[in-house]
Amino acid sequence: MDLASVRQIITDHPEGVIVRMTDGSEYRVPHRDYVNFGPTPEQRSPRSPHRTSFFIWKDDVAHLVNALLVKEIVPLIASGGNGSNGSKKKPK
Repeated sequence: MDLASVRQIITDHPEGVIVRMTDGSEYRVPHRDYVNFGPTPEQRSPRSPHRTSFFIWKDDVAHLVNALLVKEIVPLIASGGNGSNGSKKKPK
C-alpha cells in the first residue's frame, strides 16, 4: 500500500483502525494521534526523496512501519454500530 493511501484511510476513520502487515502482525491505532506521518508531498521540497514509512506509537514506543508492507487497514467499529459504547440509555 502506498503512504498516501495509508494516510487517507487513517484520516477518514477517526474511530480508529487496525493496520495489518504482510507478516501477520497488527497495530491497533485507536486515534489519529497514535500515528506520525512526515510532511505531505506538497510540503516537502522538490528534491526530497519519496517516503514510504511512518510511525505508529504503541506502549510509549514508536514503531517504524513501511507502508509498502501494509496488507490492509480495517476500521475499528464501536459496539452497537452507532459510535456509542453502549453505556448510554436510549431515549423513550
